[in-house]
Amino acid sequence: MFPSARIQIPAPALKTLFLILAHTCHYTIMDFSIIGIFGDKNLGKELAKKGTESDITLYNIKKEDNIISFVEPTRYPEKIQPLSYTLNMIDYAILKISAIDKTLAETIVAIDAFGIENGCIIFDNYITSEQIKPYVSGTILEKYEVIENDMIKIREVVFGFEPEKKEGAVKIPIDHHFNVKGVGTVILGTVKRGVVKKHDELMVYPANKKVQVRSVQIHDKDYDEGATGARVGLALKNIDSDELDRGFVLAPEGTLKTGDELKLKLRLSKYWKEPLAVDQVHHIGLGMQFFPAKIINVEKGELKGGETGEVVFKTDRKVVFEKDDKAIILRPDGGGLRVAGCGAVL
Repeated sequence: MFPSARIQIPAPALKTLFLILAHTCHYTIMDFSIIGIFGDKNLGKELAKKGTESDITLYNIKKEDNIISFVEPTRYPEKIQPLSYTLNMIDYAILKISAIDKTLAETIVAIDAFGIENGCIIFDNYITSEQIKPYVSGTILEKYEVIENDMIKIREVVFGFEPEKKEGAVKIPIDHHFNVKGVGTVILGTVKRGVVKKHDELMVYPANKKVQVRSVQIHDKDYDEGATGARVGLALKNIDSDELDRGFVLAPEGTLKTGDELKLKLRLSKYWKEPLAVDQVHHIGLGMQFFPAKIINVEKGELKGGETGEVVFKTDRKVVFEKDDKAIILRPDGGGLRVAGCGAVL
């Protein structure tokens, strides 16, 4: 028998050794956050490097072990869908105010309805806090920090933000998908919860098809896993890109629900003029899904502006959801305010 021995390694050396091992094994030891940019279509390119571009545009920046992805609703305000997608992706909102108009008012209503608690406001074109006060008073934006329009200051603020780490079964809404020659089906998405690992067996909801994660990429580098908040590219086995759609979700089997009825605890915006009632058709933004739905039941017969109540929607297709998911209710073809309200899945 050899005598037991305890080896003491100085803390700095231990940290260095851990980092070397982590790099060798390709584990993610980074912090991730997703930041929404509203009101300025040039801010993203000034802050970070452009990534994926469609009706939403992503910009990425890394500082040490902190990676931030900025999301811009590029086709908004022409289309309301990009606003819904952006709200569903982010942890933090940057609202730049250069003009007081109906787009600003609608954006404020949407951010408040969706409950984005963390954010900041930047003023431009000589707009002042006093001018904006009537618009944000009584909303979640009333608590947002006002910061100067300076790139160094903005980066300092967003890198200082620490999003909540959500534990549990991995959940990845798909926002883009395509075939890559020599690789196969690839999806892009944000890890909303848990950790996705290479070789994971997951279900694609609502298609209910099992797939295997062949590889994990984060900002064009291969890793063995991606943690909550990471923007990942996943190569998938056993499915073709044509079988996917934006809004489909990757998660372990049995962890999510699918169906064509949604029951929501819904708060209608106080600015919404028409009461919600049976047989009305609206659109719902749920994760990266966006779909029409008909009201088949309202708890009180109808729901008026500023009220909260249970509303049941019937969809024209199977959708994926789980309890407490946020759902924003929209009317894309509306001439005025297009944001009716927001609710949680019951």
